[in-house]
Amino acid sequence: MSYILLLFLGSPKAYPSNTFYCTVRNSVFTTMVRINSKKIPFIYWRFEDSINNLTPEERCKIASDNLQAAQDNNMLDQISYGYIEDQPTICIVDKKSEECNEPIIMLSPGTDPKSVLLQMLDLRGIVDGEVIEQNSRGRVYVNISEYISNIPPD
Repeated sequence: MSYILLLFLGSPKAYPSNTFYCTVRNSVFTTMVRINSKKIPFIYWRFEDSINNLTPEERCKIASDNLQAAQDNNMLDQISYGYIEDQPTICIVDKKSEECNEPIIMLSPGTDPKSVLLQMLDLRGIVDGEVIEQNSRGRVYVNISEYISNIPPD
């Protein structure tokens, strides 16, 4: 499975008009974020999840809804990967506890969530080298506001 992940600009409090939504862009279902008048691609959903039987459209809608809920609750600061109920997950994390708080999208059992997260990243978002942090145990964290600030809007 391949994904491209682009994240939003600024903190939720600084940009209350941030809106995550699912749309079709260049014939691909895409989770987008609208920041005021700017529209920025977030995740391109190119493949079906054959184990969970989810189409790209369904995955796009689930992730967009989960991101919007986290945005609305001022919880969207960093993303990482982990396990929720023993299922690999790309998730919103609490930096203090380093645990998955809310899922963005659940992955198929047996999937390596770290590899998926790294595949999802758009290289334009990590050019400054300060966006991705790795703790002493090798876990990767993505600072959303720094990451998306490197992505040009559509």
